[in-house]
Amino acid sequence: MSRNQRALNEPPSARLTHDEVIQLLGDLCIRLGFCLPPDEQQSLANTPPANIDQFTQAVFVAEGLGPVTSGDLYSAVRRHVTQAFFKHELETLQAEDPNYLADLEEIQNSRQAKAERLNF
Repeated sequence: MSRNQRALNEPPSARLTHDEVIQLLGDLCIRLGFCLPPDEQQSLANTPPANIDQFTQAVFVAEGLGPVTSGDLYSAVRRHVTQAFFKHELETLQAEDPNYLADLEEIQNSRQAKAERLNF
């Protein structure tokens, strides 16, 4: 499976940069009122969890709510974390391969054409 196909099928699992973490935590504070203390923000930014679920859990633990795995607030926080991880993955892939988006579009078009042929 090519790197582009993997990106379409698997959630990203790569550490966000310090600046990306700070931006994400700011977004969680502004949009969800989920504002971590500065020392907790720095701790997460300095050693960010490597995947979406771990990062989401770390945010809840840092907020003092303990491990949470369901509910509307969990879903909202996880959605923001997921967006940050996918944005990071996309930017990383584009930096590694300037043709990434064109290749990705070609894969999507191929899948769409195949689906259309199967559905007549």
